[in-house]
Amino acid sequence: MMRRDKEKYIKEQCKWIEDNSITNSIKDLYQGGKNLTNKFKPTIDTIKDENGKILGEAEEVKERWAHYSTDLYKKSPNIVVPQHKFLVNDKEELPPLYSAVANALKELKANKSPGSNFVR
Repeated sequence: MMRRDKEKYIKEQCKWIEDNSITNSIKDLYQGGKNLTNKFKPTIDTIKDENGKILGEAEEVKERWAHYSTDLYKKSPNIVVPQHKFLVNDKEELPPLYSAVANALKELKANKSPGSNFVR
């Protein structure tokens, strides 16, 4: 019985796809092909708590995720955050000379993007 229903569904989908190809409805054509080729993927609505007990109720799952995320972001005394030393330049730099900027602009190629972003 289910096999016949599945075959009927597939034939209807193929007819729908064929009609869409005749009417040049490309979006519906590809959507129909996608519907036929996609496999069933069940959603996973369960999660385990700290003790390994499986939780299936929506509220329990939400509470477990909230508890997990708060535990995840708690600061642990065992974690050592390295202190970075920043280089400080105490020398005051002079602004670039007009001639240096003019020379740099002359060296740029026309219709090219400066930098290493590989834009051409």
